[in-house]
Amino acid sequence: MMTSPAAIILAGGKESRLGALTDHRVKPALPMGGSYRLIDVALSNLVHSRVRDI
Repeated sequence: MMTSPAAIILAGGKESRLGALTDHRVKPALPMGGSYRLIDVALSNLVHSRVRDI
């Protein structure tokens, strides 16, 4: 029986290179494309790759 893959997303910390964008929120929570956040891209990629244990 094959085991399904698992994933760990390392997303945290204050990003100093983004300056004012990360003064009040961490990098994974930054908005991207209007209604999405950066973390949503990573989660979407995993789900579309059939990785369910995150």
